[in-house]
Amino acid sequence: MLKWLRDNKLIDHGTDFHPDYVLLSVYEEDCENIQLPTADWVDIFEEMQLKFPHAKVGFGETGAQCNYRTHREPRSDKPCVRLQKKNVRKHYDELHLKITSLIKAGHRQVDYIGGYFYWYFQQDMISPNSPALAELISSIKKWDQ
Repeated sequence: MLKWLRDNKLIDHGTDFHPDYVLLSVYEEDCENIQLPTADWVDIFEEMQLKFPHAKVGFGETGAQCNYRTHREPRSDKPCVRLQKKNVRKHYDELHLKITSLIKAGHRQVDYIGGYFYWYFQQDMISPNSPALAELISSIKKWDQ
């Protein structure tokens, strides 16, 4: 990611590129389900902060493909979609709390905003009969407690 930014001259100090937010998109299942230790995420966000000192940093889009060890389930598989929504929300809620704790405990200079939004949000979470939006808002409110 940082190599891509350099190659595209987005972190060249001679440019006038000063974003308000720098959000990292993460698709762990597309990367062989590699889940980084929390300390590694803090290091990544700290490096992003150094490159973009005026920006708030955090997670952007996340998405899961319903990968199981042997095959990839289609998006239309409703049990798969329900499971991935639950897992994505739980994983990033917990990760947010851990990252925030490490940043505070280590007095790290990171303007971390947490974040994450589920890529298939519109298709999977918004419907007249779905409590998912209320669950998401409730989860986000817990971050400030």
